[in-house]
Amino acid sequence: LLRSLPISGRDILTAAKKLGKPVLACNIDNGRLSVLQIEPMMRAAIEQDAYILFEVGPDALKTYDKGTYRLPEYCTEVAYRLFLETGQIVKFGVHLDHNQISSKKYFAKEDGAREKAFKEALDRQQHALDAGFTSVAIDTSTLTIAKKEDDSPYSPDDLNDEDIAFRRLEH
Repeated sequence: LLRSLPISGRDILTAAKKLGKPVLACNIDNGRLSVLQIEPMMRAAIEQDAYILFEVGPDALKTYDKGTYRLPEYCTEVAYRLFLETGQIVKFGVHLDHNQISSKKYFAKEDGAREKAFKEALDRQQHALDAGFTSVAIDTSTLTIAKKEDDSPYSPDDLNDEDIAFRRLEH
């Protein structure tokens, strides 16, 4: 079974670069179709001697919620079956992608709005890691394309000095 456990996204990318191996990054369905997609993709990774990252959006956390069959567990089961069948190790990870910070919530005119918006993204991240995901991307791109009520874009001049997201984007 240890030969079938997921690997962190960082470790996959580091090893693949060092060894000159490809990484297949596959966006998969958030529901039952995943069952039809995962095994063929793992077989392709074995055939190509590649690493594979299964990427899903935040809605997957609703589909694979606590107390139900989780995506990382299913991937591990499939990798183990393939190992028993082929003797080959599937080198895979499960990545939560597009964990966006809501610009509507972030720019709301209420005290603590920005902190609440960040906390929601961080809570989703923790939920994913608790569910066995091996990497997470917090997406701040929604903040860079946010629009004011008059439909004009926000700029760094519209924000105060305590705005962490835009200060980091400027650097």
